[in-house]
Amino acid sequence: MGADIYLYDKRREDLDARIDAWINEAKHQDISTRLGTDEEPEKRSYIHIWQGGIDEVSKALAKEHEELMETHYFRDSYNQSSLFWRLGLSWWGLSQSDYIDENGNLNAETVQMLLDGYNELHEQALSEEATTAWYKQQLEEDMMFSDDEGVEFWVKYFQEKGQRFAEFCQRTLDSNGYWQCSV
Repeated sequence: MGADIYLYDKRREDLDARIDAWINEAKHQDISTRLGTDEEPEKRSYIHIWQGGIDEVSKALAKEHEELMETHYFRDSYNQSSLFWRLGLSWWGLSQSDYIDENGNLNAETVQMLLDGYNELHEQALSEEATTAWYKQQLEEDMMFSDDEGVEFWVKYFQEKGQRFAEFCQRTLDSNGYWQCSV
């Protein structure tokens, strides 16, 4: 379980339109289809894109979709790896406070608010000292998946995840985008 955040902007909308066109493209009917001796062709769906495509066009769309997800998707799991929890924030709180609308959308104004909040909090909340204290508390409360990683892993993990979050926010603002949230 976790918050899955998708950046929607012109680039994403253009790709989605091309995927929709491929899904809804009229199928070529050969003689066996017209005579009714051929089985009904499989209906195309977005799942074909997620699975890597079924023809040349969908394979190209799938590759483009995969590349887009590297910059247009952010996940924050509901466990000790949650960046929001480390910052004292809650995805559920955003949803319940109507920052995320009934369609799961979060607007650019709220993205700016989150980026400003992150910039205020991250140096103190994600510092080596703060992460060490958090790590020790997690161990005491038996909340860690395992102790194999060590505190150095978690210091680096949260600093890198925080940087990815800040870049994701800035990318949204730079592209006049918004977020589609599943929290």
